Amino acid sequence: MRSRGEQVAVPSFRRPPGIGVAMWSGGTLPAEMASPSQYVRCRPCTCGRDGRIVPWDDWHTINRAAYARLRRAWAPYPVAIVTGFHGLGVIGRYRIELALRLLAQRWVAALVFTGGHRRASTSEVEWMLGQARRRAAELGIDVRDRIFVEPCATRSITNLRNTMRMMAALGIPNGLLVSDSKVSGQAAVWSSDLDALVERQLGCPVGRVTHLLGSTPLWRVGLGNGCRAPFGARHNPAIMMLPRREPVVFWMSPFTPTAGRTMSALECGAGSAEVRAIEPDDRDPFTSSCLPALGRRGMSCNR
Repeated sequence: MRSRGEQVAVPSFRRPPGIGVAMWSGGTLPAEMASPSQYVRCRPCTCGRDGRIVPWDDWHTINRAAYARLRRAWAPYPVAIVTGFHGLGVIGRYRIELALRLLAQRWVAALVFTGGHRRASTSEVEWMLGQARRRAAELGIDVRDRIFVEPCATRSITNLRNTMRMMAALGIPNGLLVSDSKVSGQAAVWSSDLDALVERQLGCPVGRVTHLLGSTPLWRVGLGNGCRAPFGARHNPAIMMLPRREPVVFWMSPFTPTAGRTMSALECGAGSAEVRAIEPDDRDPFTSSCLPALGRRGMSCNR
């Protein structure tokens, strides 16, 4: 899960990339987009106007358009990933605005919204998509055909796995993972428990993640866990106790070099029984049934 010594640029929410920052070109992507069956292993669904669960097929049209534009783009990083949050609202909008800033400053060429499994009247991804388009219009940021959606994830670890699978299948070598250090606590998951979480719930390679900026609840001294912020004046217990939101950004790649070969996130399977119970991972996205409802209350179309 750690970076292996690559030199990568730390992005800024206020300034564009400077001279000397290496650029990635979309021309390196395959001419034809990978089939969804390579990286989507559920049937994406949403709640219809009549209150029934219905397939949500728009996600693939959205992704095809985003892929076509991405092949003409160039930026330090191909994509910034924004994970869904079960509370949506303030935290969801905060993460979306952070990603929009990276897009506006030309640090990334596109965004990926993940967490597509519906939890109420719409899926998290549909909500995020609407919020991003509205806020981008207010800020004058062009997001047309610059947003991908991951339509199946139900929890933090499958948000990561499913997005890594998508990136691997499409040929996207790396990207930025946008999170926050306060309120939701998700950055704590990535920085403090990611390796153990992968081992407990997935047991297969999902790629590499390393910290770029922002405070995390644990710190590294010397050559410790790369997911954690380095201990210092900006990353210490006093800062973490301040009642403020702070962006946290991680570098991520779906490919892991090992002795003799490179492992891909596409090799990562369905995961533990606990994960499979709410996110079946062996289904054809075009012919099988929708994912099961989440929880016993408040997670149906009749909410």
